[in-house]
Amino acid sequence: MSATRRIVPRLLAITLATPLATTLACDKGETKSGPEGEAPASTPSPRPTNVSPAAKLPAIELPDAVPAEATGVLVVRTPESLFATIAGFDLLGEPAPEDTKAMREEVDAYLEKRIGLTLTQVDHVTVFISRQKGVAAIIEGTEGEPKGRSVGEHEGATLLALGSSGEEAVAAQHGKLLIVGQTEAVKLALSAAASSGKQLGDEGGPLVDLLTDDSKGVTLAAAVEVGGLPKDLRGELEDFGVERASLRYGTDGLRAVAMGSESSMEKLEMMLKGGLDMLTTQGQRAKEEAMAGDETLTGVAAIYGYHSALRLRKLLVPKLDGKQLSLEVPIRIQDPMLLTAVAGIAAAIAIPAMTKYMRRSKTSEARVQIAKMFDAASAYFNEEHVSRGAIAIIGAGGTIGGVGGGAVGGVAPHACPNDGRPKGNAGLTPPLSVNCNDGPGGRCVPVAGEPKGPGEYSMKLWTDNPVWNGLNFQMEQGHYFHYDFRWENEISGFGACQFTAQAFGDLDDDRILSTYERSGAADEMGVNGAAGLYIDKEVE
Repeated sequence: MSATRRIVPRLLAITLATPLATTLACDKGETKSGPEGEAPASTPSPRPTNVSPAAKLPAIELPDAVPAEATGVLVVRTPESLFATIAGFDLLGEPAPEDTKAMREEVDAYLEKRIGLTLTQVDHVTVFISRQKGVAAIIEGTEGEPKGRSVGEHEGATLLALGSSGEEAVAAQHGKLLIVGQTEAVKLALSAAASSGKQLGDEGGPLVDLLTDDSKGVTLAAAVEVGGLPKDLRGELEDFGVERASLRYGTDGLRAVAMGSESSMEKLEMMLKGGLDMLTTQGQRAKEEAMAGDETLTGVAAIYGYHSALRLRKLLVPKLDGKQLSLEVPIRIQDPMLLTAVAGIAAAIAIPAMTKYMRRSKTSEARVQIAKMFDAASAYFNEEHVSRGAIAIIGAGGTIGGVGGGAVGGVAPHACPNDGRPKGNAGLTPPLSVNCNDGPGGRCVPVAGEPKGPGEYSMKLWTDNPVWNGLNFQMEQGHYFHYDFRWENEISGFGACQFTAQAFGDLDDDRILSTYERSGAADEMGVNGAAGLYIDKEVE
C-alpha cells in the first residue's frame, strides 16, 4: 500500500467523524465558564430551539496554507471547538460545566506533556491533497509548541517526525497553524503560508468556488478535481466521466454534486437510479424471505427495513442539469438521529451496493464481445477452408497440391478459427502484464504505434494473430477485459470442433480475475452452444 493510501485514511478518519459529532452535539452547546474558569452560578439562557449554532457559521475562508497545487480539499469546522462538540454530547444527558472543565484541563495537561500542544480549542481542520506531493491537514486553534524529533527545516519551521520513518509523515507549526502530513505536502503548505508559494485562495477557480460559495452554516465541505488526484484515489469517479465533484453538509442538509460532460452525467444518473432501485428490490426480496420464515421478529425487522429503504429511495433522487448531477438529502443538523440512521444505511448497504452495481455495468462489455466471438466462430466453421489448388482424389483418400484432405494447416476443411494447430488458443490479449486499471478510465488501450502510457498495448497483438483475424475480432477502443479463444479441431473428414470464447477482468484492481466464457461445438449437423455464459467471480 502506498504512503498516500496509508496516511489519507488516518487524517480523514478524524476529520470526517467531526460533522457527525457536530450534528449530535451542536444543538446542546457548551455552557461557558466564568471569567476565572469557574462555572457560572446560574444556568445560562437556552438557545432558541429554531436556530442551530451551526447556522451562525460564516462563509468558508480557506487558510493561507492551502497551496495552489491542491487538487482536492476537505474543510471540517464546528460552531465551537471540537472538544466542546464531542464533550457536549453524552447519552446520560448534558454534562455539568464543572465536569467538562475538569476533563478539558486533564486532556490539555496530558497532550502538552506528550506532544507540547493543547488541542481542545481546535475548531477548524482543512485537509488538502496534491497529486505530486501527497496529503496534509491544516489544524487551526492549537496552543503551545509541538515536540518531536527534528528531521529538517522549511521556511523557518522545524519539521518533526511522526511515527516511524517509513510513514514519511511530519508535523510543523506556522504561527497558529499546525500542519501535519506527508513531508512534501507539509513543505508545500509552509511555502504557501509563508507567501513564497502560491495559495489556492489567490488562484480562485472552480475548486475554491465549490468550497466557499453559499457556505454559511456549512460544517463540512469537500471538492476535488478528479483528474488531479493520485490514481489510487480517483476510483470510480474518473471511470464514469466525473471531472469535478463536491460534497457539503450544513443547515440545509447534505448535497453531493458531480460534474462532467452531458453524456457522462446522463449515464451516471442512470447508474445511480439503477443502484438505488436495486436497494429497494433487495429489500423487498429480503422481506419476502423473512416473512416466509419462522422467525417473527426477523419478519418484522425486514418489513421495517424495506419501508425504510423505500423512504430513502424517495429522498435520494438524482437531479441532472446539463453537465451537473446533484443528489440532495434534506437532513437537518437539528435532526441528528435521522442523520445517524441514513449514515448507517449508506455505509452498510448503499455504498457497497452502488459500487457493485457500477462494477457490474462494466461486465456488459464481456457479454457483448463473447457473443461476437461465438457468432464469428460459428460463421467461420460453416465455411470451407482449403489450401490453394488442393484437390481430393476420389477413392484415393488423399490430395494433390494440398495437405490433410484439402484442409488448411493440417485440419479438416470445416474448422474453428486456428493457427494451423489442431488444438490451441489465441493467447490472452492483451496479456495480463498490461494492467487495464492503470489506463485512462481504468481501461486497456490498443495503440497503432509503440505503447508509451499506462494500460497501452500494441494493436498488432490483434492484427498479427491468425486466430483473431479468423474471427475478424479485435478491440479498437479502450476496454476493461482481456480476451482469449480456445479451440480443438478434427484433422480429417468434413470437420468438427469444440471452442470456448473467454473474457477475464480485474475490475477492482485486486489481482483476482473475474471469468466470463461460453463454449460451443460444431460438426456437419450444425453448431451447438452452451445454454448460457459461465461466470466466475462476476465483479472482481
